[in-house]
Amino acid sequence: KHRPARLRASEALERFTGEQREKNRPITVKYTEALIRNHFPKLLDKNLEDVNTDDVTTVTDRLLKKGQPGAANHSFAAVRSFLRWCTKRRYIHHSPIEGIDLPSKTRSRERVLSDDELRAVWTAADATKGSFGIIVKLLILTGQRRGEIAALRTDYIRDTSICLPSEVTKNKRAHSFPIGALATSILSGLAHAPSTSFLFPARGQTSSPFNGFSKAKEQLDNKAQIEPWTLHDLRRSYATNLQRLGIRLEVIESLLNHVSGTRAGIVGVYNRHRYEQEMREAVATYEQWFERTIMSRNEAK
Repeated sequence: KHRPARLRASEALERFTGEQREKNRPITVKYTEALIRNHFPKLLDKNLEDVNTDDVTTVTDRLLKKGQPGAANHSFAAVRSFLRWCTKRRYIHHSPIEGIDLPSKTRSRERVLSDDELRAVWTAADATKGSFGIIVKLLILTGQRRGEIAALRTDYIRDTSICLPSEVTKNKRAHSFPIGALATSILSGLAHAPSTSFLFPARGQTSSPFNGFSKAKEQLDNKAQIEPWTLHDLRRSYATNLQRLGIRLEVIESLLNHVSGTRAGIVGVYNRHRYEQEMREAVATYEQWFERTIMSRNEAK
């Protein structure tokens, strides 16, 4: 009496994402949808009432066996959110994975790439065709989040700075940061589309940013041949190397758009200094170190 006519999971997903776009950042909704579509195509072919626990755990178990606990957790969390929404909308009586824990225990990562590893990743990115190699290079040179770089548009770039609007950043705060000569040359070498277009569009979908991270990362790993790492480790490595170079913590936090430490709480309310000049000097120092320590050894080889 309370359940509507049989509903395909794929149709329910369209309704779910439509509602989520009104509440969340577009990039968050696209990421969640991509996780579900990429990892659970068989589940989406079913009617909702026929979806069972194995439809989810078979996928996450396979990801764990491939040594991808992060992907297993993220895909599980995405489909769990979707199925909980279906339950609230009374499309199903209960979620088949309710009460099941994440596939892998989450733990704080401390991975920082060594100079040799960073060099290997840079070299692999340089040999990678398409958008992904460029995205990885910009992650190394800017320390920003992968979704923020993937969502770059032409009109976000201001000469030697990048200005990210609040709808793109994780903390929903607009973020402007300088870029050095090396990053600028990479961006200037791109074929710039109209100002409202993505610099790195998804394949076949110019209205969406690049989203094929899993497959592209696996191909890059085959070239780099280093111990397991994630794209977010590049952000941590960037911050660590800035510290090695003597850059002050508050400047590093400003570059990373961190609202913590020196920029949080009552201190953040009264400290309105933007550190624009300090950030620019830090970026120049980092790129000089990078070219001298990382890139020059590649050229020597």
